[in-house]
Amino acid sequence: MIEVKSQGNICIIKLMCELTHTNLSEIKNVIEERLEEDFKIYLLNMESCTYINSQGFGYIVDLHRRLKSERKKLAVSNLVPDVRKLFEITKVNMIIEVYKNEKEALEQL
Repeated sequence: MIEVKSQGNICIIKLMCELTHTNLSEIKNVIEERLEEDFKIYLLNMESCTYINSQGFGYIVDLHRRLKSERKKLAVSNLVPDVRKLFEITKVNMIIEVYKNEKEALEQL
């Protein structure tokens, strides 16, 4: 469901599921554990996340705000077309950096 790895000061969280109310609490728990570690950047690799409902999307926005207030950064990569469209329509792609793939994100972050 979630795979977590790190590279330097970047925590890479790969979501391998939809992000909905049915699994949001489990995903939050995994991410919250990582927030206690001393990473400066959190990258959500969403290549296998084909759907996000409003609760899941709200969590991503809230996570961005929280990290920003702690002088940390949230970025996303590998958005599937439908999820990319959601980021674009809501203009969240203007506040959260979106990368084509994980490799590009790691090179630029």
